[in-house]
Amino acid sequence: MNEHREHPSALPRLLYYVSHSGSQATFAPEQGIRARDTQSYFPYPNMESAFVKSLQEHFNWGSSTPSPYISVMANKVHAENWALDCEARTNTETYVHEISKRKLMTSYVFKAVSLAEALHFQLPRRARNKSEYLVLHRIPRKAIVRSRSSIEIRRGKIALFLSLTWLFIASHILLLGIFLVMAGA
Repeated sequence: MNEHREHPSALPRLLYYVSHSGSQATFAPEQGIRARDTQSYFPYPNMESAFVKSLQEHFNWGSSTPSPYISVMANKVHAENWALDCEARTNTETYVHEISKRKLMTSYVFKAVSLAEALHFQLPRRARNKSEYLVLHRIPRKAIVRSRSSIEIRRGKIALFLSLTWLFIASHILLLGIFLVMAGA
């Protein structure tokens, strides 16, 4: 397990956790994020098969086995879109929690794709080529630098869309004005 841990300097500056009604992990404002299984640990090479099995169970969404991992993403847009998709599917509010890597220095963090390659197991299609990381057991409250609800995310996307639309319209009006001035000259 130790040899597969990502060095903190190799982690992206921010990671993103999406919490929703179906999450295996739980978020408590005073404590942070906690996996359902906070006991499992695989420190010895002879436990590699148990480590792989725990990873396969984690990626199997149909499994009822409590996972010791918390899935986080390095891609903010992907996390926001995932939160909005979860909200639409479950009809409940979802949240994106921004996590600082500087506060995860003592945590065990693994890159999903690297684990699959090193331990020779297949990731589900939805987890391939994505910037998914796994955090073992807990993400401390001090590591969570910001939390936003799906409502706030949607408002931000609408505001961005309106700003870009206004910018597009304004630039076309300006170009039309320039064209008319040049045509009149």
